[in-house]
Amino acid sequence: MDSTYSVAIIGCGVVASKHMRAITSMPRRLRLIGVADPNTEQSRKIINEHFKQSDIPIYNSLSELLEHCEPDIVAITTPSGTHFELAREAMTARCNLVLEKPMTLDLSEARALLDLAEEKEVNLVMGHIYRYAPLLDLIQSDIATGRFGKVFSGDVKVRWGHDQAYYDRSPWRGTWAQDGGALMNQTIHACDLMCWLMDDEPIAVNGQIRQLAHSIEAEDHGAAILSMSTGAICMIEGTTNNSPLNQGATIHLIAEDVEVSAGILSGKTFFDVRDRKGRSLKWEYFRRLFKQIRQTGGISAIKRIGRPHSNLYYDFVNALDHGTPPRADAESGVLSVETMLAIYRSALEDGRTIRLPMDDFTLSNMTGYFD
Repeated sequence: MDSTYSVAIIGCGVVASKHMRAITSMPRRLRLIGVADPNTEQSRKIINEHFKQSDIPIYNSLSELLEHCEPDIVAITTPSGTHFELAREAMTARCNLVLEKPMTLDLSEARALLDLAEEKEVNLVMGHIYRYAPLLDLIQSDIATGRFGKVFSGDVKVRWGHDQAYYDRSPWRGTWAQDGGALMNQTIHACDLMCWLMDDEPIAVNGQIRQLAHSIEAEDHGAAILSMSTGAICMIEGTTNNSPLNQGATIHLIAEDVEVSAGILSGKTFFDVRDRKGRSLKWEYFRRLFKQIRQTGGISAIKRIGRPHSNLYYDFVNALDHGTPPRADAESGVLSVETMLAIYRSALEDGRTIRLPMDDFTLSNMTGYFD
């Protein structure tokens, strides 16, 4: 009989609600046993939106929670600047970890978490939820196995508009110490996805950042060129300066025998795959998706479509069952943090090319950049 894993959520805000929805989608495999957040009233309200029982305990901190229960999985959904200390505490207690992006804001801390996961023999999945969108795992597999030949380039555009009120509502947003700007917060998802799809990683980065439309510490627009290990080029652009009514993230990949476009625009997703003669391969991938659905739960798999956190937890449970890495493993967390920090470092050093792997660097090094 399959094991049921107990879960504790640290931080009970908007993102925590997505984790709770994912947990309720797998009632035979996952069970929420506690939440840690000093805002008890808000936490109880969110819990009651997802769970019929109202006796799930709420603790003031992760430390207090660990004194009263021993979760198999700890999910951390707090502001980015808090991730390292909380993740270290949870893994030291030998809890497996679901860690929202970015892994940390400090490269040395990200590397330390990777080492700690290995030392404590726990599993860690990153909240790189774009990897869990339907169809993209099939595309990634075909590219990685060489079906479409050499990958030439990738293009990432994240235009996730926010007004000033978005930053003002939560003082930690847009700060160097706790969040970063459009790149570290909004663009990291799509950048991680593109590196994964290309089955590649950057070896050199050139970047620029600007602060154009918001009163925050960090950037609201950034761009970079990533030189990949295979010789491919990846272009990155991220901004929060467009209208909040027109939020979007798009990717475009060009290889010898295929072009892939995908994304989300104003809440609507799109997906297109064409061979070099312009013929659509989309229906081939839909047929393979339907076969995948039949093999991985039928109706329950259909319900997970459009809910990437549910797919993330499904993947993580399978990884825990079999002792294998999840799709968005700890190494992907380190690589995405290193890539983003390399862009910032390049901007700090007047666009100088930053070679990867690079020496330790922290987002706090950017303090005062726009002063």
